[in-house]
Amino acid sequence: MKLISLSVMICWLVFFLGTTQVLTAGNAQNQKKSKKDTGTLERIPDPKMEEIRRIRTAEDWPNPIVIVNAETVYLIMYIDGRRVQEELSLADLEKALKELKLERWSLGRVVAVEENGLRSPGDNEKISAKAKEVIQMLESHKVMVERWPAG
Repeated sequence: MKLISLSVMICWLVFFLGTTQVLTAGNAQNQKKSKKDTGTLERIPDPKMEEIRRIRTAEDWPNPIVIVNAETVYLIMYIDGRRVQEELSLADLEKALKELKLERWSLGRVVAVEENGLRSPGDNEKISAKAKEVIQMLESHKVMVERWPAG
């Protein structure tokens, strides 16, 4: 009888430990997925082409705007009619875009990109190269690029 009781206890112990590990592993996977979902641009809906085509001024553009300089970029947002801008490196731009709330993407997964029109001698090549880097980064995240003429 003791042998049967001991066998039953061992079976329950093995079952309990196995179930606990499966549940813990499942929770860890769900937590990783949740963190990944909030830090990715793929969570943003596809671009709303009809709305995009109706916009005529930068003030009407609710999504991120990127102005490309020779060394850095400006991330610009119009929030409550106010222009907010931040100078960033390319890596910081990628991180900042991933961290934007969904409300900042009302046109879907699209970013306006413009090369800075104010240039010093020798800036043309640098700005063009930096713009290519920005566009490649955005396209790697399946973000549509709306090219704006240099202002």
